[in-house]
Amino acid sequence: MSLQQSESRRDIKVLCVGIEAVALLAGLHQRIFAQYEWWNEESFQQILAMFGVRASVAYREDEAEGVLPVGFIVSRHVAGEAEILSLGVLPEERRRGIARCLMQDVVQYAKAHQENIFLEVRVSNDAACTLYQEFGFQSSGLRRGYYSDGEDALILSLFY
Repeated sequence: MSLQQSESRRDIKVLCVGIEAVALLAGLHQRIFAQYEWWNEESFQQILAMFGVRASVAYREDEAEGVLPVGFIVSRHVAGEAEILSLGVLPEERRRGIARCLMQDVVQYAKAHQENIFLEVRVSNDAACTLYQEFGFQSSGLRRGYYSDGEDALILSLFY
């Protein structure tokens, strides 16, 4: 497996994956978003088949356990715009810079292709909002009742 090393964490590698990773992505998504609606393998097959979709998985190297998948990001890049569709890190791996590594991967890709980036985030997700602000995202709107549990979503944008 060829892994791209993150600039911010030596033990974290980010690998762009394709349709062969649907089971891995679905498993991660279920573990990360267990309390919400999560995407199954069929969902990931449909999403990854869409034009312009890009998925990456973060792996942590552990001397005892080997290379472990710890998070993912899925984005869509079309017509000069990128949208982050989903980003997640395993609960036991959070607050260690992994989401930052995954965001860095998408932001670098979008910047290289001169794409503006958009995303939705739960208004209650303070950690994610802080991370996005660190990358320069600005609030550009609110989607009321966006999530299945009725929670609102902030719309965030990063323009290049």
